[in-house]
Amino acid sequence: MMKKKALAAYIPVTLACLPACSITSAQAQLPAIPSISNWIDYRASDGSFAIRFPGTVQVRPWREGALPATHYLTGTPDEVYSVTVIPLPQSTRGGRSAADVAREFTARSLAVMEPNGVDFDRTEACFSGTPGRRVQASVPVNLHYVARICTTTTAVYRAEVVVSRQRWTTARPRVDAFLESFRPTERVAQR
Repeated sequence: MMKKKALAAYIPVTLACLPACSITSAQAQLPAIPSISNWIDYRASDGSFAIRFPGTVQVRPWREGALPATHYLTGTPDEVYSVTVIPLPQSTRGGRSAADVAREFTARSLAVMEPNGVDFDRTEACFSGTPGRRVQASVPVNLHYVARICTTTTAVYRAEVVVSRQRWTTARPRVDAFLESFRPTERVAQR
């Protein structure tokens, strides 16, 4: 069974309300995810990526293992949307290709999630041919996890959504719209 602490890394909106409130009261306090036509166009303050977010974006310092990162998130406890930016210049990758780095970060994400099963894990180029992967998995605590991992010359980006299983069918168009809107604006990694 997945450790709650490990899962907590993927549901930061839920954690923001703990221990002061329960999931039920948090849901009552947070607005529903708006229709896709009402989402905001968001550009990172450093200009490294653009995406359409369904609500106000919180920006937090983050850690990806030993690596510093920045985490952008929004959503509700039932539907969390986030982008994690992990600075990782080509010069620090030990000769690994961008595709290998994307595969490694996908494996890391899945290891933390300890899924019941992986629906798919495939190579999928991000915007402008940026090397990447797309993964979808079911998580033991009644969640679906979907992510797009992209590797540029200076960073690894993980756009991801965690959705409660009961909302999966209605959330699926929003999940796809979110992941498809992700655009790294840096140069494409060549290796």
